[in-house]
Amino acid sequence: MAICAIDTTGARLYLLSGALTAICGIGMAMAPLTPTTYAVGFGLYLLITGFCYAAFSSVVLETIGKGGAAASTQYALFVSAGNAAIGYVGWVDTRFHHNHGPRGLLSVDAGMNVLGIIALSVLFTVFGAWKGQRAGEEAPG
Repeated sequence: MAICAIDTTGARLYLLSGALTAICGIGMAMAPLTPTTYAVGFGLYLLITGFCYAAFSSVVLETIGKGGAAASTQYALFVSAGNAAIGYVGWVDTRFHHNHGPRGLLSVDAGMNVLGIIALSVLFTVFGAWKGQRAGEEAPG
């Protein structure tokens, strides 16, 4: 029985957005530290961040499903949990920037994205999201 109600497409897009963020961060960490690298890398990173927020919202809305009267509360709780993750990643990033400079910040940020992809892949597998099941449904077959 699947516990979460995440559509397979939404889950994959969310993981893809994390992979794109990691690739962008690795590329920026390996590139020369110039204003052009910053401008192009930052612009690309912001574009990917928009994709991340859209994919996150898709996963949250799919998870909520037909939440009825409590849907807005559920959405707010999911988004606040997502913002907590943004907060601690920002804290870790600033520590690495302070101790290791811009390359350290970009590298640890990319590494945390990879760890997030691994963790969410495991959770999606364990809770049946790859099968496209909804909460309470049995796997087909």
